[in-house]
Amino acid sequence: MTVDFFSGNVSKIRVQDQEFSVIKHIYSSTTLFGRGTHTFLVRDKDGNSHILKDAWLIANQGMSEIDILSSISDKLRADLSPDAQKFHSIHPRFIVGEEIGDSTQKQRGRLPDPPLEHLHRRVVTGPVGDTLTSFRSREELVKVLLDCVDWLEFLHKKCEMVHGDISVNNIVIYRSPLPHSPPKDQPLVRTTQASVVTTHAAFMPAPTEGVMEDLPVSGIVIDYDYARKIGTTTGKITGTLPFMSLASLDKNNHGSYVHNPAHDLESLLYTALGIVTFTSGPCGQLRSPNDHVPLARWYNQIDIEQLRKDKAIDLMHCDSEIIKYIPDYWQPFLPYLSRLVKAT
Repeated sequence: MTVDFFSGNVSKIRVQDQEFSVIKHIYSSTTLFGRGTHTFLVRDKDGNSHILKDAWLIANQGMSEIDILSSISDKLRADLSPDAQKFHSIHPRFIVGEEIGDSTQKQRGRLPDPPLEHLHRRVVTGPVGDTLTSFRSREELVKVLLDCVDWLEFLHKKCEMVHGDISVNNIVIYRSPLPHSPPKDQPLVRTTQASVVTTHAAFMPAPTEGVMEDLPVSGIVIDYDYARKIGTTTGKITGTLPFMSLASLDKNNHGSYVHNPAHDLESLLYTALGIVTFTSGPCGQLRSPNDHVPLARWYNQIDIEQLRKDKAIDLMHCDSEIIKYIPDYWQPFLPYLSRLVKAT
């Protein structure tokens, strides 16, 4: 990494033989123990934007995210079926990755009770998306979630993998703005530079009434740190607590847990419940922090066994513990959410 001497900010990051300029440091882990993830919006030498993730992953956790993303890309290139072709624009695009070679064992190995060993990794992916809470309408959120369901089906059936960490932070909305054509009476401007003649439309500001609302959107599942082959047994549970399946929270499964495709879909349901519980409208509108919301305990409970019990009770009494507290904006969703919970 290159750090700006005056600001103290990271300005450039190298991954293998490629150097990326940092546009913005968009995420930094605030916990002392864990993956220590830092995420950057970066630009390559050709001016293309990507997401660069710098993190410390638990050693011997299974397949590397680099191998996972490479395998998915190879599968998509080789599969010429319509099912595969439709995912070319809505799957995580692997650019480059590198195992840095650092280990926490070097720094913490002499502690009397050292934490699990973590290894340093950098991965550059795309496309650059917006947060899930940036949805602009109920219809757009539904489209994004359905895209995720379709992608998970492809991941499960064609790639024979599970994601292992579906959550609100691991789904982004990719928007493809349509080109804005100039008015018919606006002439084209011709410029000549270095003996190269280019023709382009004169710059036009956005109309005062706003741009066209119907932007093409796709839901993209990101972050494959905990992805693995279907049927893989793990000794340590993984995931983001509020969104983890009941089976993954069950202490009886610890040491011999197998994350299956249904658990990914269960986590996607918990993600949807979180969105409709804590937002009161589109574009990041949040409900009042003073509202009483029983589901909030999913996000505050750190005791895994107690969290499993809380979740199980809330799901069992869905109408009185979850549906009752969902804001008015989401009322059209309630019958469908209730049916999904009962089917879980």
